[in-house]
Amino acid sequence: MNTNISKQQKEKHDTMKNLEIKNLVKDSEKLAKVNDLWYFVKSKANRWVVGSGH
Repeated sequence: MNTNISKQQKEKHDTMKNLEIKNLVKDSEKLAKVNDLWYFVKSKANRWVVGSGH
C-alpha cells in the first residue's frame, strides 16, 4: 500500500512540475514581446519571483 501511495505522490509531483514549466514558458513567450529584460528566480520558499529591468 505505501508504495502505491508513494508512487501516486511522485506522479502528482511530476505532473505539477510539468504544468509549472509549461506555464513559465507560456508566460515568457508573452513577456518576450515586451522590450524589457525579464527574469525568473525561484525563492527559498520554492516560489517563482518575476522581475524586469530596463
